[in-house]
Amino acid sequence: TVPGVQSDDGANTLVWTFDRPLAADGVDDGIYRVEVMSQDALENASLKPEAFEFTYSVRAPALISTTPNANARLKEPLNKVIAVLRDRSGTGLNVTNSTLTLRKARSGGGSSSLVGGALETQVSDTKDSRGLLYTLTFTLDRAFATNGSDDGAYTIQVTGADNAGSAVAYNVEFVYDTQAPRVSGVSPASGSFLNASLEVVSAQLADELTGIDLFNSTIQLIGPKGTVGGRQTNNGGDTIHWEFAPLKTDSTGDGRYTIKVLPVDILGNRAVTAFESQFNLDATPPQVTSTNPVPKARLQTSISRVSAI
Repeated sequence: TVPGVQSDDGANTLVWTFDRPLAADGVDDGIYRVEVMSQDALENASLKPEAFEFTYSVRAPALISTTPNANARLKEPLNKVIAVLRDRSGTGLNVTNSTLTLRKARSGGGSSSLVGGALETQVSDTKDSRGLLYTLTFTLDRAFATNGSDDGAYTIQVTGADNAGSAVAYNVEFVYDTQAPRVSGVSPASGSFLNASLEVVSAQLADELTGIDLFNSTIQLIGPKGTVGGRQTNNGGDTIHWEFAPLKTDSTGDGRYTIKVLPVDILGNRAVTAFESQFNLDATPPQVTSTNPVPKARLQTSISRVSAI
């Protein structure tokens, strides 16, 4: 029984005034039954109460879960999106007004694009202690591609509406990423020529979606005599280094060197083949192999020039 006080207008209206108004935070939501026992001035009284019911609901449906879940990072193809809602009013989910859509953010900004698909709503076989569960399933027109064309940031937009007229919107974001990071720069630069010793090479990596796995991404240096031994380090952000003993600046260290980089993101997406970049070390001065006149020559005729090769 809702505590209150009965009054009337002295004519034909009975009033039950609550001790306090029904709460606006949802704690009083539910179905209420009003019972009226009537009697006229001649004491003709009803034998049983006349009753009517009404539903009080200020709490819109609650989003219980989504698949993919919030902030998920995916690399496996996706063909459907699911949202589970709980009806908190007792009136049931309004299937017509409850919606689930999927939108993809445009690269470089701008309005997002709607992903095509079909929506199906099902009532759960189970009812938890706080309301009946409903499952919205959005089946895509086609599964996500694995060639990078569908990679990007997505938003699941869910609107939950009940039959009491309450409605609420939810946005859940996730990322789909099937491609390996790219190498955005190397040091020394590709095709460069060096004449001084070197003890570190670096590769800067870029991945706009899920981020770089600095520990599983690899970098190597291969010289004229094979792989240059050393250790891999990183800057904690986007760059990996290969550190080694200084290259010799006599003729034994000269030659072409290849930086090999295999970038990996945190989902395990890795390049099929390693990125390669070459530079040259030439720290030995040129050697004179011949002269004209030859060394120690004795000339008896006039000359106008000398040359060296």
